[in-house]
Amino acid sequence: MEEIIKLFLMILFTWLIAEIIKVITASINSGKFKPNVLLYYGGFPSSHTTLVTSLCVSIFLVEGFNSSFIISLAIFSLTLRDLVTLREQIDLASRSIYLLSKKKIKIREISHRIAEIFGGLVLGIIFPIIFYFLL
Repeated sequence: MEEIIKLFLMILFTWLIAEIIKVITASINSGKFKPNVLLYYGGFPSSHTTLVTSLCVSIFLVEGFNSSFIISLAIFSLTLRDLVTLREQIDLASRSIYLLSKKKIKIREISHRIAEIFGGLVLGIIFPIIFYFLL
């Protein structure tokens, strides 16, 4: 199979699995089917983490240690930093605005717990390896 197609499919399938798991875990936790979680930030596993991790792993498996891999590591680093720090700050600001607001609006937390990020890391490592050998 052509390398670029293999790379694309490895990343796509891994990301789709993360999204399916996210719907399943949200549905189990709420007791009803929750496909709408795909429209919101947060949840288990972190699909952003899964996507950037699978990007790095897939590029490394298909192309080896090259400039594309280094670029994917930079994207990975930026994404994880935002997941861990920026989103938490946004949540804090949202809570402050909520407390100061006369009109109480529903706020939705967008930060991830460490377990959600770790779950995304694990999926982003394991599934590209599996798909690499299957494709």
